[in-house]
Order: sequence, then C-alpha cells, then structure tokens
Amino acid sequence: MQDKFPTKCKPLDTEFYSPSGASPIQKEPIEPRQSAPVSTLVHPKETTGHLSLPTDYRAFSSQNDKDEMASTEEIYDIIASEDGGKKASAFAWCRSSSWFIVNKETREVRVASRTCKLRWCPMCAKARMRHLGSEVTSWFKDVPNPKFLTLTVQHNEESLYTQVKFLYDCFKQFRKRKLIKDKVSGGVWFFQIHKSEHDGLWHPHLHCVLHSGFIPRKKISAIWQKCTLTSCVTDIRSVKRPDKIAEYVARYAARPGSLIGLNLEDKMELVWSMHGRRLCGKWGTASVISLRPKRPDDCDNWKSIAGWSMVRDMLFESDQAKAIVNAWRKGIPLPEDFDIKSLNGENFDLPWEKKALEHEPIQLTFFSCYAMPPPQER
Repeated sequence: MQDKFPTKCKPLDTEFYSPSGASPIQKEPIEPRQSAPVSTLVHPKETTGHLSLPTDYRAFSSQNDKDEMASTEEIYDIIASEDGGKKASAFAWCRSSSWFIVNKETREVRVASRTCKLRWCPMCAKARMRHLGSEVTSWFKDVPNPKFLTLTVQHNEESLYTQVKFLYDCFKQFRKRKLIKDKVSGGVWFFQIHKSEHDGLWHPHLHCVLHSGFIPRKKISAIWQKCTLTSCVTDIRSVKRPDKIAEYVARYAARPGSLIGLNLEDKMELVWSMHGRRLCGKWGTASVISLRPKRPDDCDNWKSIAGWSMVRDMLFESDQAKAIVNAWRKGIPLPEDFDIKSLNGENFDLPWEKKALEHEPIQLTFFSCYAMPPPQER
C-alpha cells in the first residue's frame, strides 16, 4: 500500500504505543511475544543489519490480537448492510497508512498513522486504555485514600439491552443517594461485561475509581440493593498503591468485553446492545480528566521523514533508514548529524487539513514505540 497522506485529517491525538500492551506509566517495555508471526526488531545491534519491519504499521500493532481482529472484522462486515460499509472500510484502513515523523526540536521519532477510533477495534482500544490510564493516574496524585468499587446485578434471562439499561439506570440512582453524595467527591466509571460459561447468562457490571471517604461495604450493599431491588453484590476496597491505578484502569478501559469465545449471535447482541452507550464516564473532582485525547501542543513541531513502507524497503541498505528505526524503537533522539528530511529528497510538513481522497476521513495519530530487546540483550 502506498504511503499517501490521509485527507481531512482532524487534530492529532497523542498515544504512546507498546505492542505488549504495557500501561503508559511503564517505561520499561515488555518483549513482544515469541510466537508473534512478525519480526519486530529484537536484535540489539543495529549495525549488523539484522533489522526488519512488518508489512505495515497495522501488522505491527495487531500482531498479538489476531483472534480479536478477526472477530472485529466479522462484526463490521455484518454491520456494513446498515451503514453502507463505512465502519468496515475504516477498520480495514486503520493503521495501514503510516509515516515516520521527527520532532524538529527534540529529534524524537514517532509514527503518524491513520486510525479508525472505532469502539471494537482492538488497536484503538489499547490506545484508549493507555490514554485513560495516564489521565486517571495524573488525577489520582491529588486524591487521598482512593477507592475501587465494583457494582453488579443479578444474573437473569432478560435481553442484554434490557440488562444494560437497567444497570445504567440503577447507577444513576446510586450516585444520587445522600450517603454517596456526601462521601464520594468524584470518580471515573467503566462498563464491563462477559458471558458466564457456567449458565450462559450475561454478566454486566461497573467498575469505579473513587475519590471517597470511608464507607462500610455493608452500607454500599444496602444502598445498591435499594436501587436494584434484587442485587446486593458489591465490592469496595482501598487502592493501597495509587501508582498502580493505571493497571486497574487498563484492565477495564479498553473495550466493554471480548468478542473471542462468543458465537456470532452473541457478538451481534453485544455490539447492538452497546450501540450509542457510553462505556466510561466521570463526575465530581474527576471532571478534570479528559476521556478523549486532545490535540498535542507541540504538533506543529513534527515533520515527516518518510513512509513506513519506504523505510522498511530501504532498511537493509540505508544508514538513514536504520537510524530512524533505531531511534523509534529505543526512544532515543536521532543523531545530530542526521539530516531531517524525507529519504526521497523532499522536505514536507504533515497535512492536518487536506482535501479529497476517496477513502473515509480517518484521524491522524502519533505513536511512540518502546519495544526494545530484552534487558539481557541490550
């Protein structure tokens, strides 16, 4: 696929990409899985020529999510009959077109890529997870004695749509209760669901990260039972290590549930039941959190060097290409003697607002990579 710029690109979002799914706070990356079918530059000596890149950035981003990618493609192909194929097309193009870019001041290297930002895209879900983990962690620095709360409803055979609506309505009532309003200053909530292997019933529930004083679990359960009339199953506990809160968030913020293991009927029931519903929210002191990435302040400092496929094709013969990939993978600046311009001799800026390409407009997004070799090999 040619490295052509997307058109009608919206303002950039900032995402920090690690193929291992590491939290944004974790600066020491995890080695990509040994079984991954795509080589990802795990050799420590760039001078030996043992370098490689997968076909495109999409292959690099999804190498550990093959089953989820297949399930996502399946549901968007079915939805195509309803939306004219817009979501299927956007998902198919997600991260297929990408470029290595460099910061003109710091000489840091990242990848700019087209992203679909669809709810069920595994690649975009991980990006949301890392962003929310970072945002919640920053908020938690000023929160004394944070709490982690789980609210569930009793299993039943109602449609999933009915169960989800019931859960959301009960949660609204729960937050209006006097004790909750008095004790809880703010919080962030995340929706999760899975289907029980034991009885085959859906299990929707909410996880909340709270800025809260002490509330006995019995009182939480009593209030929740009054809201639901049927369920008193709750769990609340102190977050003893606030620096680990990103791990809590990462566990629940990516997607409402996994499509793997569900039959097609269940997949579509899950997708349609969650259509138009928020998967996370905030209130009170947590309102300062941004649930969606914003345009970076320094986006105008970034300049394109070359397309992903061009760098990949020149990797074995070009010292420039090797330097670009080495800087990106290790999180180090480009050498001072590196001439910051594209490998094809051109020097051009990233187009934030261009016109007219046949494909559906998709947002342009920044990625940095810390996929380094194992510590013993560095």
